[in-house]
Amino acid sequence: MRSLSGPSSIGGGGAPAAPGSSSGGKAAEAVGVVLPQAACDKISALLSAVAQLVPRWRIALLLQAPFAAPITDGDQPEAAHNFQWAAVDAAMQAAFDGWLLLHAEPTNANTSTSTTSSTGGGGNSAVLAGMAAMGTGWPEWQWLCSALLPDTLQLLSTLDVASNGSVASGLCRLLQALAVGLGAQFAGTQLRLVFDAEFSRCAKHEAGRRGRLVYGYVAGVLGSGVLPEAHVSAELRRLTVHCALEDDTGFSHAQLPLLADALLSICSAAPSTVPTATSSSSSSGGKEAAAATSAAGGGVAMRVVADLSVHGAGPVRAAVLQLVQPLVSVLPASVQIAQLLPLLITLSGDPLAAVRSSAVRALAAVGCALGSAHEAAALERVTMTLDALLLDDDALVAEVVKAYTAMVPSVPASCRDGVILVRLVRLADKFNSTPTSSSGSSSTHPAAAGTPASGQPAKPPPSASSSYQRGIVSTQLFEAFRAFNAVVLDESVVREQLLPGLRSLRHGETAALDAAFKQMVDAMIDDLEQSSDIGLHQSHDAAASATTAAGASSASTVPVASSATAAASAPTQPFFSSLGR
Repeated sequence: MRSLSGPSSIGGGGAPAAPGSSSGGKAAEAVGVVLPQAACDKISALLSAVAQLVPRWRIALLLQAPFAAPITDGDQPEAAHNFQWAAVDAAMQAAFDGWLLLHAEPTNANTSTSTTSSTGGGGNSAVLAGMAAMGTGWPEWQWLCSALLPDTLQLLSTLDVASNGSVASGLCRLLQALAVGLGAQFAGTQLRLVFDAEFSRCAKHEAGRRGRLVYGYVAGVLGSGVLPEAHVSAELRRLTVHCALEDDTGFSHAQLPLLADALLSICSAAPSTVPTATSSSSSSGGKEAAAATSAAGGGVAMRVVADLSVHGAGPVRAAVLQLVQPLVSVLPASVQIAQLLPLLITLSGDPLAAVRSSAVRALAAVGCALGSAHEAAALERVTMTLDALLLDDDALVAEVVKAYTAMVPSVPASCRDGVILVRLVRLADKFNSTPTSSSGSSSTHPAAAGTPASGQPAKPPPSASSSYQRGIVSTQLFEAFRAFNAVVLDESVVREQLLPGLRSLRHGETAALDAAFKQMVDAMIDDLEQSSDIGLHQSHDAAASATTAAGASSASTVPVASSATAAASAPTQPFFSSLGR
């Protein structure tokens, strides 16, 4: 039997680009096909119906198997129509697993060459033909190998997962139904063979197609719940390492987001998303497998993260942190505090800058989650870790400011105003008082250096890198201050912290700030000052009205304390009235 690891596994080889392929075709391949919504709805409904039919089709498949007659004594119609399947279900599944083991060795040996062929010409067809040959005279098996599996993988590999999420989810549920219905042996060998071969058949430039196959394999096969957790963990580790190192297996960094999405689907899947094996006693196996997948998905993910966080290759440590960020939304707060947070704090001190940067982004996601959960002690650990990184180089400082920006709407006011805003103001003041080694010119600021259509500043000359990085931090500081537009601030916070921070930003690194940036900061300062003056006048008017009302009450002995209380307790008005975020 072919090994479940090594060069013949998923990503076992690539094929050269097809002759005459254009850059437009490559771009379209990277994005994938986007179907109209009406077509998505129809295909999703069809896939759902097919997945629901898999349990019944499984019975028909196994009743017609070459090994079925001795088990059922040839009494197939009665077993099927009188619902006596439960009596032979376990024996039939065991016979099917044994049949797969018996036929796997010659099939894999005959097709291994074409599966790993660098030409990519028909490796999947050879594997499917070999699988079909295993069941000569078995129509149901022939249909599975010649129609259902190739059509499923072909559709999955060409669709844009983000735009056609319902269809992609339907295809993964169908794969889950097949894995649950036909068992772990089928999922771990035959489904793996098909994905391996389809992956190898992709051309070298088809990174997007490979990524969608990785998504289907992880979400549909590894996420089925029938494979041992150790096997799932090993596969996830292998895929992550391949994507991080971009070795000769056909993987790339571009596939990490799809791998993260697939892992997220495993951790957040509800038990009902996996069709049951049958409606009788064996159906409990499918439900239990799905429930186990949903409950243990976070545990599997954390084991993978913990194992790869100490990997010797820095790109692998950075890549695994990319998997962490979407998982934060489904991990319980207790797991984040006890397992994830200590790991991120350790990686924030990694010698590789890319790892520290990824750790900061993951800490931002954890900080938002812990802030929403009102975990004050753990949130303090997050802010203390981020605060220590403000002593790092300017590129990482910019990431820390981005992290604080993301946390502003989620954390409590005490952390937002008393910690985050204080840090931002101090950083802006530091930029005002500490010039860079090279004075630079206005052209070194991101806004002056030119901003491409992607929104990222153009790369500056190496001699201007210090001033350029300072300009990036200044721009991010401005965005952080703007983030406070989404919250209601006390007037004293605006006057004593926010306005001084903006003024420091306005006058800091003057040579590196262009006119457009200064104009934006000035407009924000003017708006804040006007809003603060209006609020101050309103407070004085309210106090005067309360004093007048109290005097009148004393003279006429008519109680009006309720009016004074209402005027004095008027809600604080949000600022930035004329600026959008």
